[in-house]
Amino acid sequence: MDWQRRVAHAFSRAAPRYRELARAQAVMADALLPYLPSSAQHILDVGCGPGDLTKALSRRYPQAFVTGLDLSAAMLAEAQRSTAAPFSEHIQWLCGDAQRLPLGGGSQDLVISNLAIQWCPDMMLALQEIRRVTKAGGKAVINTLAPGTLQEIQQAWSPSPADSSTRTPGVLEFHLRQTHIDAAYAAGWSQVTVNQQRQRFFYPDLKAVMDSVKGVGAQVARQGAHLTRRDVATARARYELLRQPEGLPVSYELLTLVLQA
Repeated sequence: MDWQRRVAHAFSRAAPRYRELARAQAVMADALLPYLPSSAQHILDVGCGPGDLTKALSRRYPQAFVTGLDLSAAMLAEAQRSTAAPFSEHIQWLCGDAQRLPLGGGSQDLVISNLAIQWCPDMMLALQEIRRVTKAGGKAVINTLAPGTLQEIQQAWSPSPADSSTRTPGVLEFHLRQTHIDAAYAAGWSQVTVNQQRQRFFYPDLKAVMDSVKGVGAQVARQGAHLTRRDVATARARYELLRQPEGLPVSYELLTLVLQA
């Protein structure tokens, strides 16, 4: 529960500027669109953040009732604040955990999730819960991340044998594509497809790089961690060695899970 509390706190702090800084997240959400069904009546967006994808789903399926669920109450407040009629009549916002969804079994035709389940301590449990609330014949389309994600950040901040003071910020550990396939079948999904692609984004400097991660809540500091000016200077120098003509790179290994109930 402490982990969930820390994650919720990180995303709540990020809520006011999330849309401004979440360029990569918005681009990766587009990878979900080709796999959406032609129709759906009840739709769940797991890890909805400020609700942009939730509202896009409501526009795509105007007759559907859409639920946006997030661990962060501040994200949901931002989503609700920015949702005007007629969408507000067809969307509900729920504060909840993907590992304990506050919805009835078999209640959803379609479940969508963009870059949320990698935050779950028990990925299998999250996939089981999403399966539980998806009706027979329904579908889930989920974006998550594989190893190699944020590799430049890890390289820049990793401890050096010559300088043990350099500390890496709290970058998550990610699961392999095959691990997701095995977990999805074990969770009860009848058909599982997982597509992997690398997405790269570029930023002008280290601050912009770290804002793209920390500024959208996608970083939870390790307890007791404290970065010094020397740590930052070392990371900046390392990152500059990776600079491309477009800027400083940040890589994501994007997994799109297409799951049939």
